[in-house]
Amino acid sequence: MYNTAFLKIHRSKFLPKNSLPKDDVVKWLHIELENKRYTIVYRIIEEKQARYNCYFQINISYFRIDILKDLIIPNKLYKVFRGHEEIGVIKIKTPINKNAEILSIN
Repeated sequence: MYNTAFLKIHRSKFLPKNSLPKDDVVKWLHIELENKRYTIVYRIIEEKQARYNCYFQINISYFRIDILKDLIIPNKLYKVFRGHEEIGVIKIKTPINKNAEILSIN
């Protein structure tokens, strides 16, 4: 069981102009909470429909679930970063499932 979220990002300056979100080989982002950044791994649910500057649905897994389970508020927007580059926002739909499996990004 993973958490589901909506992600709205713009194309990174490091990606080709004609690329789509599904083309990005980097499948992890940093979410900003209380002036700190935490790593999440994501998988696009419907890759063919995902577009930049539009919300699309993703499954996410967390690296610091022990901390994030108490910080993330469902349906709140949080900034996301690809490395040091701010690229958009994420809205996590449900509270963190403490028993969630690790998300495979393959």
